[in-house]
Amino acid sequence: MEIKPLISFSAAVVCYNSPSRDLIKLFTSLFDSIEKLRHSFELSTIPIYLIDNSDENSIEIDSLNIDDERIKFLNIELRLLQGQGNVGYGSAHNLAISKLNSHFHLLLNPDVVLEKEALITGISFLLENPKVALASPYAEDRKGNKQYLCKRYPSVFTFLIRGVFPKFLKKIFTKRLANY
Repeated sequence: MEIKPLISFSAAVVCYNSPSRDLIKLFTSLFDSIEKLRHSFELSTIPIYLIDNSDENSIEIDSLNIDDERIKFLNIELRLLQGQGNVGYGSAHNLAISKLNSHFHLLLNPDVVLEKEALITGISFLLENPKVALASPYAEDRKGNKQYLCKRYPSVFTFLIRGVFPKFLKKIFTKRLANY
């Protein structure tokens, strides 16, 4: 019998008026990836935080059509945090992180879809490279174009484009906005 290494894993998703269809796709892919991860690693209970940053507390876990039997099988605890309002992306993630003590923690956007091998690949890489503390995934948009996740600090002009310009003018600055 193969002995699997014991690790702890957690994840958090910060939402702000996110469409349910995006969350359903995310959780389906995350659960698929966790299932694959369990083939290679012994995992304790996996806390997954869904942090609702909207002012209306618009997310209800029941509306996401999550299979309770699958959650039990995968030993996942789905936890909803809401009521704090829009505290910002980083602060919202910190609400979950402050409650955790896991070896590996995954920060997610609600529109992400993971490949089945994503968690095994990422965690294996981190275990094989102990000097590495943080990993960022390869990402593509819906059309298959590579997305550059590490961005530069934006200029005031870039902030102006993002915050004020109408969509038809933003298209002119697509390359500039991609750097932020």
